[in-house]
Amino acid sequence: MGEKELHQLINGCVKQDRKSQKMLYKAFYGFSMAICLRYATDRDEAASVVNQGFLKRLPVLIPMTQPGLLKPG
Repeated sequence: MGEKELHQLINGCVKQDRKSQKMLYKAFYGFSMAICLRYATDRDEAASVVNQGFLKRLPVLIPMTQPGLLKPG
């Protein structure tokens, strides 16, 4: 996946486009799973950690990609 494609997927995720979210998930699933398998006790636990990670990080994309949304308190 090229940088331009990745940027388009991230922009789609920021706009909460489900197709972009699914494509981003599929693009990074193998890489994320390989890392999680190193530390998890089994494949099911690793898959759970991968899924939890994506669910936690997708909402964070919006403030990371739009300057000015995070203002110091």
